Amino acid sequence: MYLNSGMQPNRLRWNIVFLFLYHFFVNARRTFVYIHVNSSIWFKASCYWHYSLFGTPPGKAPAGKGPK
Repeated sequence: MYLNSGMQPNRLRWNIVFLFLYHFFVNARRTFVYIHVNSSIWFKASCYWHYSLFGTPPGKAPAGKGPK
């Protein structure tokens, strides 16, 4: 198929590799942003839950109080 054009299959393969890497990095960045936003939302929600349960922010829970 690739008669006397020696670089053609190689270049096609590297284009596919670079396209895959670009696609992976774009999706990875989007995924990391999504995970970061969701983890901050869960952190705030757990702080609000802790505050409503203990009456104090996290890290200042009084001894002996808590869910039984």
